[in-house]
Amino acid sequence: MSFLLLFVALASPVDPILGFAQQLERENDLYRAILEYKRARFFLADDAKRFDSLSLKIARLYERLGDYTSAQTVLREVHDTLNPAWKFEMGRVYFLQNQYDQARVYWASWDTLRGWIALRRGDFKTASQIFGVFPLPPRKRPWIAATLSAFVPGLGKGYLGRWGDGIYSFLLTVGTAALAYHHFRSGHRWPTYLYGGLAAFFYAGNVYGSWIAAKAFNRVHQKRTIATMEVTLGLWRYLP
Repeated sequence: MSFLLLFVALASPVDPILGFAQQLERENDLYRAILEYKRARFFLADDAKRFDSLSLKIARLYERLGDYTSAQTVLREVHDTLNPAWKFEMGRVYFLQNQYDQARVYWASWDTLRGWIALRRGDFKTASQIFGVFPLPPRKRPWIAATLSAFVPGLGKGYLGRWGDGIYSFLLTVGTAALAYHHFRSGHRWPTYLYGGLAAFFYAGNVYGSWIAAKAFNRVHQKRTIATMEVTLGLWRYLP
């Protein structure tokens, strides 16, 4: 009987399956690698430590594939939820889905990761307290851009550094207004309505467009600053 048990143990299919799974992973055939790791995990159901280790491996592969729902499902099957590696992976799955409040719960023990969450959320004050002072992104006030364009069409775009767009908006708005005035003086009723309506439309669109453009300016520069800091601080190494 003991010989039979020894034979069964030696004949366990886990090691060949793991070897094949690792080969598939090296070849970047991640879907098939996951299937093989799951097969190996099935045979290790009674070995909680190895079962958990493979679960973390599978979750990482799902993260690389962008399948965060499956990654979370696998992580919930882990036995040792006090394991820092498990907490890190759970936090990362939420982080990758931009669910920063949930990620913070699991990453509470790591200052660097909490700082990364603050950085991603645009909370540069908290991020600078953790990482040190760094250059903040330039910001433009949307109400200033809109107000400038209300006084002088196109000036709000100039405030954002887009002088070409500003000059074009100025010429378009003033040009149609001038045509409306010309036809009004000439007694041409319908051309006056047409060009007057166009001038009003271009004027309102320029004011609103300056407001939107200022918001877009802030978003672009904020994303650029975040990306730069992620590279500078080496935060990319925490990605799957």
